[in-house]
Amino acid sequence: MSNITITPGRGAAKYQIAVFGGLITVLLCSGCASPPTVPRHELERVGWQVRTRLEDQSLPFWTSRRLLKDAYRGFLPVLDESLEPTGDTTRNMVVYLRGVYGFAVGVNRGRLGLERKRMSDELDRRLAYLASNYWDSEAGGFLWELNSAGIPAGLHKGTLGQVYAIYVLAETYRLTQRAEALDLARRTFAVVDATGHDTSHGGYLANYERSPESDENRVKSGGLQMHMMLALATLYGVDPKPVYRERLEELLKILTDRFEIPNSGGNAYYALERDWSVIPADDSLNTTTCYAHNAELVWYAYEAVRVLGRDAADFLPWMSRLTEAILENGVSKDGAVFFTGPYRGRATNQTVYWWAQSEAMIVLLRMYELTGQIRYWNNFHRVWDWTQRYMIIDDSGAWVAFVDGDGKRLSEFRTGGNWKAGLHAIRALSMCDVMLQRLLNTR
Repeated sequence: MSNITITPGRGAAKYQIAVFGGLITVLLCSGCASPPTVPRHELERVGWQVRTRLEDQSLPFWTSRRLLKDAYRGFLPVLDESLEPTGDTTRNMVVYLRGVYGFAVGVNRGRLGLERKRMSDELDRRLAYLASNYWDSEAGGFLWELNSAGIPAGLHKGTLGQVYAIYVLAETYRLTQRAEALDLARRTFAVVDATGHDTSHGGYLANYERSPESDENRVKSGGLQMHMMLALATLYGVDPKPVYRERLEELLKILTDRFEIPNSGGNAYYALERDWSVIPADDSLNTTTCYAHNAELVWYAYEAVRVLGRDAADFLPWMSRLTEAILENGVSKDGAVFFTGPYRGRATNQTVYWWAQSEAMIVLLRMYELTGQIRYWNNFHRVWDWTQRYMIIDDSGAWVAFVDGDGKRLSEFRTGGNWKAGLHAIRALSMCDVMLQRLLNTR
């Protein structure tokens, strides 16, 4: 057992964290008052809301027949005001994979009977199409985009798409035991690691098909590194090969050691130079902090710590700093999660995306579960309420893509897009449902 004492924020009481085999438990400090807890009836009420949004709305919508178009094998994600496909057939591999994820969750959680069988059959078809149409049978790796006929729209691949593939395929195997998904995940890692792993500086290059010295590989985004960390945590969790562990350990160290911005209160860099030096601030996205990425970084790192069997207490101060900075700089008093801000200071781009709300929900509920601090629950509740008010505008299950800080829609389309499918909402709802059930079980 290891213990640490933390004072995570203004007005918060000190508490002690005890870690028994990776399980974090809140203990009272000597002389401290008992920390407040969320009443059981409140956990049940919010749990019912989350489960209803998941099982009666988001999952049925994103796995519904209305979005399936056999001519394009899969779905058309850009939808009009009536939630019908507009005819836009553009689909990069990321949005296709996000569709696969929805069916995997549906199979794992789905009701028994014909509906579960339908989702299972469709998942099999999606995986087969992914392997036959997106996979480069000669060089390996997934092509970035297909046209309306299912033919590659160019030969570009890039590392990011491969990283998403490893994660979704490994998660699909974890949820459904589809052996073909695990096989594809292993093959994808082998392809991208062979030339995409930076043997000089660690981490992964933006384009594994280009020279490490090329302009395309001059910058390393935190998004790519953290998504590979989650992909490897998921893959290692179902297939504990030494190379997966080695790369995962490396990324966890890089992301926790190098990406926190000094004297910022816990903001994280959006990107760094290839050798991990700081990019001088300018007007580009690369020299911002992204609050939704920071939320992902915290809970992805926790997944890595958990699957590696590391001492979670060693990472909790870092997790707390980053979470506090998200709340201080990137979340409105009503619960809107803004997009980006400067290295130091508050958000300047106050666009609110569906995925930012989703990721903030996960990290805030995770931090409440880990620490027992009521302020994390209150902030989770604030973000969840705002999401229901402005992003979930009806019972269809199709969340609005993005709005301004006052909740006014900014997107030209009702929902969907070449990056938006059901993954973020479905993942947030399903993970929050599991955490809420665990909290209830401790009452």
